[in-house]
Amino acid sequence: MMIKQDILIVEDEILSAKFLKNILNKLGHNIVRCVATGNEALGIFKKEKIDFVFMDLNLEGAMDGILCAKKLNDYREVPIIYVTGFGKSEIIEEASETNIYGYLIKPFDERDIEAVLSVAIHRVNDMLNFKNKHKEVENRAKIDLGNGYVYDLEQRILMLKDNEIRFTKNENRLLDYLCLNSNQHISYGVLIENIWKNKKISFSAIRDTILRIRKKAPELNIENIVGVGYCLRKKI
Repeated sequence: MMIKQDILIVEDEILSAKFLKNILNKLGHNIVRCVATGNEALGIFKKEKIDFVFMDLNLEGAMDGILCAKKLNDYREVPIIYVTGFGKSEIIEEASETNIYGYLIKPFDERDIEAVLSVAIHRVNDMLNFKNKHKEVENRAKIDLGNGYVYDLEQRILMLKDNEIRFTKNENRLLDYLCLNSNQHISYGVLIENIWKNKKISFSAIRDTILRIRKKAPELNIENIVGVGYCLRKKI
């Protein structure tokens, strides 16, 4: 069963509008209004919550269905399902420049209406899921380290109030590893293994690298765990 949608019908043929309304009601949806002109559609759209618009391509008057759809989407993006008495390719192509989620060619029946709306709803849900996942990835890709510092894991850069702080190659590698393992105690041995790839370096070389990072980012909360290593404390 489809989730209930709030639908605006823009159709100047009374019988077609009535048929659409009856079928969509039967499918469990809420018809906010049925209107015959683009101006009426714009007026309702600005006042009401609308999930989908069934739009007649061939509205009478100065504003046809495509122009009306463009004006609706200029105000707020909404999925459009077009209704037309013919399927001329040039008209469909022009309609594709709007937020089209399907179209019905007259005469249509209940199954056609249910099918086109079902596909449209799935498309909307897929888009929402994609946006949510993309947002989650973006959030995971940035670490708030506190005091205005943000580390971008994708670009491997430290930002302070939208300004990039530049580091040398080893400084950047060390900072990156601390950020990836923030709030964890990292031993000298683990740092040598992962940053310097087991090269023979002294602990003082690590301390010098940390000092240079601290000098460039003095408010960054890097703790020295005496006799063990370091810990980068991030904002919780």
